[in-house]
Amino acid sequence: MPVVSTTCKREPGAGKPARWVPERGWRRTVRQARLAREAVGGKVPERFRRALELNAALADALAQTGLRHLAARVEVCHTRFRACRCENGHVWARPLRVCHVRVCVFEARERSARAARSWGPVLARLDKPKHLVLAMPNSPMGNLADGIRRLWGAFGRLRRMPVWKLVRGALVSLEVTFNEHARTWHPHLHAILDAPYLPWEELIAAWKQASGARPGESRTCWIGAADSAAIRELVKYATKMASLVRHPDALEEFLRATKRMRMLRAYGSLYGLKRAVEETGARCPDCGAPAVESEDRVRVLWLDQVLWDTKGVWRPQKPT
Repeated sequence: MPVVSTTCKREPGAGKPARWVPERGWRRTVRQARLAREAVGGKVPERFRRALELNAALADALAQTGLRHLAARVEVCHTRFRACRCENGHVWARPLRVCHVRVCVFEARERSARAARSWGPVLARLDKPKHLVLAMPNSPMGNLADGIRRLWGAFGRLRRMPVWKLVRGALVSLEVTFNEHARTWHPHLHAILDAPYLPWEELIAAWKQASGARPGESRTCWIGAADSAAIRELVKYATKMASLVRHPDALEEFLRATKRMRMLRAYGSLYGLKRAVEETGARCPDCGAPAVESEDRVRVLWLDQVLWDTKGVWRPQKPT
């Protein structure tokens, strides 16, 4: 089977920058995706339209980097769907093409929705869970990978300190923000802890020691009660997309620094929750049952034939 190239070229022209042009193997698919987005431009909810525009801008930004092969995958991501049905009669739409790019709006939204559905009942049973935020000094452009490595290393040392013995389990996610003015990176950790009261004074002292803070040097260490807002912080986008789209060089550095990296890690009593976000396959988003064979399994749905509901689930507009 021939290898499909997704290397991008730029359309020539004056005035407004032209859209990038994929190589021959992807041209028809990308053209269909663009036409589908144009057809539903004014017929979809505002948040759906913004997501489509942001993914298109992401593809344009990728076309200007050394990761041009990802641009076509992002461009066609979540533009064609297949109707699915489970044994309990629930109906949803499953995307035919997914880009598997970490900063894709649609994939981040689906992971967030899947986690919220699965984690909510479990976290509700915990005895006063905590929300912990940890950070170190910003890293300059070009040093993001080293900054992330040092952050996870410091967290590993914190887990081996006496104050952490009170923690029965933890679910930890990495978030990275980019300061456009200073052109620096701010990697930090959000954690949900299954733990009783943790003395903040001991915790901040341990974090300073684990992160190698010099005398008088400050470190970010915040702890509070974990609620639904904390869960959203844990599973939201790994970074702020808008700033990276405006800076393709930063976008490329972020994707290279986080390639094959586990952004979500679980420990102790909360270890099993990580699988709720990572599991894939045609499972019902309402009840978790597997999809069953349907007479409509070969029918392709386009953007104007599906809806993105408030739970982040794609639904066919008409019952199938």
